[in-house]
Amino acid sequence: MLTRSQSQTSPQASSQTPSTYITRARKRLQQQDNTTSGYNTRSRSKANITLDVDIDFDDASREWNRNKRRVGQMYQYVCGQTCRSGNPCKKLPVNGDIHCSSHNSK
Repeated sequence: MLTRSQSQTSPQASSQTPSTYITRARKRLQQQDNTTSGYNTRSRSKANITLDVDIDFDDASREWNRNKRRVGQMYQYVCGQTCRSGNPCKKLPVNGDIHCSSHNSK
């Protein structure tokens, strides 16, 4: 058996094939089909599932901002009830309630 330094300088050492050990990792690399390994991982079981997702982000943003108003870099909740004019109310809610004083039902 040759040492590393001898195998690098010796011309006959390059013609010899080193013995290889067959490990579990090497067996997995040699397998062509991933399903024969016996491991059913989440990535393999859900590989064929495709979901159609169609989200209108402009509409979602409008709906989210409907009951808020921007104050600097923050948002404040507003009443949002329909006023007599037909527009949403822009007043602030009273003491943690969800509606302003004029739309708060008592």
